[in-house]
Amino acid sequence: MRRKKKAGAEFLDKLKRKSRVHVIPLIFLLSIVLFFIIVGGQVKKAYDVYSQVGDLKNKLAKTQEVNANLEAQIETFGNEGVIDKEARERLNLKKEGENVVVIIPAEKQVQLEVQPQEQKNSFWDKFLNLFK
Repeated sequence: MRRKKKAGAEFLDKLKRKSRVHVIPLIFLLSIVLFFIIVGGQVKKAYDVYSQVGDLKNKLAKTQEVNANLEAQIETFGNEGVIDKEARERLNLKKEGENVVVIIPAEKQVQLEVQPQEQKNSFWDKFLNLFK
C-alpha cells in the first residue's frame, strides 16, 4: 500500500511540476496578448483624435474665410450711399420728393405693343364676333 501511495504522490509531484512549467509561459503569453489589446485600443483612439483634429482645422479655415467675407460685406454696406443704391436697385425704393424714371429696353417695348392687340382679341371679343 505504501508503494501505491508513494507512486501516487510521485505522480502528483510530477504533475504539479509540469503544470508549473506550463503556467509560466501561459501567463507570459496572456500578458503579451493583453498588452497588445490595450495598446491597440490606445493607438486607435489616438488615430481618431488626430483625424478629428485635421477635419476641425479644415472646418476652421472655411469658417474663417466665410467670416472674412461677411465682415467685408458689413464694411461695404455700412456706407450710407451703398445702402441707398442697393435699396433702389433691389427693392425699387425711392426717397421722398424723387421721381422715378424707368427706361424700358426696345425689346420690352415691342412686347408691350403686342399685348394690347392680344387683349382686343380676348374671349369676349371673339364671342361677340360670332354674332356679327
